[in-house]
Amino acid sequence: MGVLRNNRPLFLFLIKFAGSYLLLSVLYWAYLSRYDAEAFEPDGMTTLVAEQASAFVNLIGEESHIKKHPGQAAWMFYVNDKRVARIVEGCNAVSVIALFAAFIIAFSTTFRRTSLYILMGIALLHILNIIRVGLLGVGLYYYKEKGPLLHDIIFPLFIYGVVVVLWVAWVMKLSVIKVKNVNALLGAFGLFVLLVLVRFYEETLFYDPLLPFFKREGKELPDYDSLKLFLGLAFRYGLNTLLSLGVIWLAFKDKAIIRLAAILYGVLFAVLCTVLFIGLNAEKPNLLLIFYVRRFLIQPLLLLLLLPAFFYQKRMK
Repeated sequence: MGVLRNNRPLFLFLIKFAGSYLLLSVLYWAYLSRYDAEAFEPDGMTTLVAEQASAFVNLIGEESHIKKHPGQAAWMFYVNDKRVARIVEGCNAVSVIALFAAFIIAFSTTFRRTSLYILMGIALLHILNIIRVGLLGVGLYYYKEKGPLLHDIIFPLFIYGVVVVLWVAWVMKLSVIKVKNVNALLGAFGLFVLLVLVRFYEETLFYDPLLPFFKREGKELPDYDSLKLFLGLAFRYGLNTLLSLGVIWLAFKDKAIIRLAAILYGVLFAVLCTVLFIGLNAEKPNLLLIFYVRRFLIQPLLLLLLLPAFFYQKRMK
């Protein structure tokens, strides 16, 4: 009870964030259920992004058009009459927008101010996502050999970077904490680079048959070794956790915060792994649920939440 009492602002933030994100995710899944994936029907938001990204590419001087994919709930994206990419549900940035909105709700102030900031952020993220998808298509047309770097690293960093900037801008309205240690800042940057490298070399470092499966938007789960998959996920999660704890240490130099963060990482791993393997072994696996649960296991998203949360808690104390 002492831990809960001493870290009340942090746990209130995490509860509000988790509740908001869960509610938004359920609403999004309900929205997606209106579309017939078995008949390869793309959802309306994905269609809107595909159309607007194509229009953006035409606006910057390249020729672009889209065609409905004959065997997937996706759009085929063409640049100068060459098919360069598929635009699928994951490209519409709704899940990223939900992440952004849940964070702002967790740090909410007045209803009017919070609502306006969320609406502004949604509009900005949507516009930048259209630009991101369009530029990615052009990049794949001219630099096809750089496809993995563009698709898996640079452009995801772009959209998540914008989210972090919006989060920081919101939190800084509530905080007067300033960076005083340049060496710590440089060290944290170095650890962030290592986190990016973990993502870049994921196919080499980790056993994970779900990586190529989700990239090609398969319909049936691939064969996999449960123990090797668990160990691969644990290894990747452990690497991300160690690097993330290093960033948190450089930011706060507080052993109590590190201990609490380590406990949260451990609890989250146990919960996510349980949900993931229950989902994988279900009679009819929910691929969307598996995809998003796995995302929290393989990406250092918790770090993005904990940094501003601990800043907020220190300010409240």
